[in-house]
Amino acid sequence: MDVLQDAIMRENALSEDNKHILARTSKEVDASGRQSTPAGTMAIADDDKIPKDSSSTVSLGSIDHVTRERFEADPAFHVSPEEVSTAANDFVNAIQLGRQLEKEGRYQDAVLSFRQALLQKNKTITFDSPAVQAEYASVLFDVGMIHANTKHQDPSKALEAFELCLDLSRTCLGSEHPSVARVLYETGVIYEVMDEPAEAMCLFLDAIAILQSNSMRGLLKEIWKSLSRVQVSLGQSDEATSSFNEAEKL
Repeated sequence: MDVLQDAIMRENALSEDNKHILARTSKEVDASGRQSTPAGTMAIADDDKIPKDSSSTVSLGSIDHVTRERFEADPAFHVSPEEVSTAANDFVNAIQLGRQLEKEGRYQDAVLSFRQALLQKNKTITFDSPAVQAEYASVLFDVGMIHANTKHQDPSKALEAFELCLDLSRTCLGSEHPSVARVLYETGVIYEVMDEPAEAMCLFLDAIAILQSNSMRGLLKEIWKSLSRVQVSLGQSDEATSSFNEAEKL
C-alpha cells in the first residue's frame, strides 16, 4: 500500500473550508467513542453505476484495541496507542467528509478527503481488523468510481484504485465474495476503456463465476453484455453471441 503515499502527497491539500468541515465532523464523535459511518460501497445489489451507501457503525474502541495488541507484539513500528487512536478518528472523519462531498457532487474535494483517509491507514492497514480493511477497500473503490465516471475521469487513476481495492478485498473478504465480483467488473470496464479487451474479458469471466457460485443475479446481465462487447473486439463472434444470449435470459 506504500504506493498510495506517493499519490497522496502529489495531491493538493484540502481547501480551508473543507478543513473546517472535517474539524466540525470530528467534534461529532459521541462520548462512547463510536461513530456511524457509511458501509463500504462495493455491494452489488444496487444496479446504479455509483452504488448508494448504507449505514453501519464502526467501533473505534474495538479497532484501537486490536491494532494496539498487534503493534505491541511488533515494537518495530513504534506507534503509540494515542497515535493509533488519533489515526482511527481521522480515518473515519475523512471518510464521512468524502462521502458527503461526493453526494454534493464535489468530486475533486471528495477524492482529496478520501486520500486523506487512506493516508491515515496507509502504513498500518495490514495490522487492522478485517472490518477496517473492508472500509479501507471501500474508500479505494469510491476513488476508483469517481475517476471512472465523473468529469474528473482518469482511467489510470481509476485502475490504480480498483487494483489496490481488489487485492485488499480478496484479503479481508475472501476471493469468492460478491463484492470482489463488483470490483473485478469495474476493473474490467476500465481495461475495456483503455482498449485492452483481453484483460477485460478475463476479469468479466472471473466476476461472472463468483456471482454464479453465490446464486446472485445483481450485476450478471450487465457483465454478460460487457463480456459480449469485448469478445466482439477480440473477433470471438460465436462466444459474443452466446454471452449476449445469457444476458437476455436475465
